[in-house]
Amino acid sequence: SWTIPDHERVHIVMVGENMRSLEDGIEKAQSKEEEEVNRFSAEVDADIPKLNKKIQALREALDKDLIVNEENYEHPGDVIAYLGQQLEEQKALQARAEELQDFEEKLGKIQTEYDNLDEVIEDLKLKSDLWKGVDEWSHLRSGWVESPLQKMDIELLERTLTNFQKLTNKASKKLPGNPVVPRLRDSVVEFLPVLPVVVNLLHPSLQDRHWEMIHEAIGFEIKGENGLDPTFTVGAVIEKEVTAHAERIEDVSTNAQQESVLEGLMAKVDAVWKEKEFEVKNYKDVKDLYILGDTSEVVADLDDSLVTINTVLGSRYVGGIREMVDDWRSKLMIFQETLDEWLMCQRTGMYL
Repeated sequence: SWTIPDHERVHIVMVGENMRSLEDGIEKAQSKEEEEVNRFSAEVDADIPKLNKKIQALREALDKDLIVNEENYEHPGDVIAYLGQQLEEQKALQARAEELQDFEEKLGKIQTEYDNLDEVIEDLKLKSDLWKGVDEWSHLRSGWVESPLQKMDIELLERTLTNFQKLTNKASKKLPGNPVVPRLRDSVVEFLPVLPVVVNLLHPSLQDRHWEMIHEAIGFEIKGENGLDPTFTVGAVIEKEVTAHAERIEDVSTNAQQESVLEGLMAKVDAVWKEKEFEVKNYKDVKDLYILGDTSEVVADLDDSLVTINTVLGSRYVGGIREMVDDWRSKLMIFQETLDEWLMCQRTGMYL
């Protein structure tokens, strides 16, 4: 057998002792790790009810009288500032909830669902939107009321009214006991009839004959020779109850728009005949003797023009421009008869 030298035997003994020491250390570390995990798990479990308590406190803070006090409607700044503070608290609670859920996942525990926090987040957002809306609407409405009608941004007005309708409808359902909601809603509703009236009054197709009808309907003039009265504001539309004549104004504006389409068709007819020329050529090389050449294009344009005019005359909206259209039809019919006679006379003369 092979004899282990004494110095090697000493090393083997030392290695054995070190291994036992390492195993003891690992066992103690594992035991301590388990203790730490259990301790940390207990801390997480203890923090969950604390967090729920804070969430409940935030929920109660959102029911403070300040938020439902209608007296704050004219000066919503304090309410907005207060809700801003609650928003910071909500963000902190939300971050802590997500942190605890992350800890629970790593600990292999079932994650706690904070449904109450989701409800608080939704409630806070709606109330913040409501009071910010009160502030924004106040400034927008003041600006619109004082704005000259001719400078009104229709797209902004339409987009804003749509957004505020959605806000007040949602708030009416979710915050039924808040007196601020109906006050904001009523102010928005007051402006709803203004939109179609402003749209119709500012339509570019309106001409003097249409404005005469509008002035007759509302009982006063808002447009003169130089355009819309610059002092006539959107507020005047409300104050002078122009919206009461919305249906008549819409009828006039619709007629104007449709007449504009018909006028566009007539403008094309006019353009054809402004540029149209006869082809004239010498007859059998006889000096200073000319006849009409090919007239097929002229005849085709004449037929097309008469078809267009008959289409225009068949429209229910032709009334405002009927005189002009009838005049065109009369001229083209005379032209057609004249051309027919001219060509007949020319053919007769060529055979003589």
